Amino acid sequence: SENSFDTTKQFDRSPYGNDGTLTSGTICNSTTGKYGNGCYFDGINDYVDVGNDASLNITEAITIEVWTKLKTVSLYNAILGKNTGVASESYEVFSDTNANALMFISASAFTTTNPFYTAGDWIYTVWTYSDADNKIIVYKNGVLFQEWTTTATLGSTAGKLIIGKR
Repeated sequence: SENSFDTTKQFDRSPYGNDGTLTSGTICNSTTGKYGNGCYFDGINDYVDVGNDASLNITEAITIEVWTKLKTVSLYNAILGKNTGVASESYEVFSDTNANALMFISASAFTTTNPFYTAGDWIYTVWTYSDADNKIIVYKNGVLFQEWTTTATLGSTAGKLIIGKR
């Protein structure tokens, strides 16, 4: 259920029903989130496998919103991604310690100016991509942080949507 301790599923309350399978020890609703309960990822191999429903093959416009609190900012902190390892067929949001930045990957990489993350701080991030106006925009804690004009496109992929995982 929504507020009970769960070690197997995280439920999607949208009309799409893209429930996630908790993997490698991920535990949800057992740790305090920014508002209410959240999922805890150990930074090694925990993740939520949301699958590859057609509703997740987004090619035109997308908004990704996340609350994150990184214990440490490491070389690669996966936040959310749907990919097969081929950049033109994916989208992924992650942090990178080399630039202390939040990155969005599609057919091209877009890296925020640094610093973006501070270990131990809650950060609310919103990424928007629009193929109609060729824009990628990122907001940090509700304030416009950076935007790009791009010719990159999002491709449909057979990859699963994964939350977390390193």
